[in-house]
Amino acid sequence: MTVRRRPGRRAVLLAALVAIGSACSPTTGPAEEVGGGGAEATSPSPTWVGQARSHEVPKVRVLQPADGSIVDETFRVHVVFEGILPAAAGRVRHGEGHWNILVDRPCVSAGDRIPVDEAGVEPVSNGALVSELSLEPGVHKLCVQVADGYHIATNIRDFVTVTVGQDGMVPPEL
Repeated sequence: MTVRRRPGRRAVLLAALVAIGSACSPTTGPAEEVGGGGAEATSPSPTWVGQARSHEVPKVRVLQPADGSIVDETFRVHVVFEGILPAAAGRVRHGEGHWNILVDRPCVSAGDRIPVDEAGVEPVSNGALVSELSLEPGVHKLCVQVADGYHIATNIRDFVTVTVGQDGMVPPEL
């Protein structure tokens, strides 16, 4: 006759703590750019981006305007986050971030601070997924880039090119 011993409280507690600890620890995996203008695979920022709250690869996509759209001088930019939660700037939590619109300038390298006080950078740091933007007539390239609460850039980004015209009309010089 074999007697099986039930695990004691300490063993159960230890197993639960190990399970919780491994579930909460950040993991870093591949991230990718997806969307309108140019999708290319990249790796995530070493700061905090990983397999966020689900097992999705973190992404940001520009829903509107579509790449190549003709827009009014003032228009709305709509984004969607996948595998990451939108949050206000000012705190850093794993799986959260806010987005910035960089107009006619390159995206910031992952790990560098996004210069939110410079021309051509529009931070959307209130946790919203829609922002209004006003630009001069002409063709503009927009880089939408996710950052952590302290404006540290990640490789989660998307690109669109828009043509701004008065009342949605293409400017005659184009």
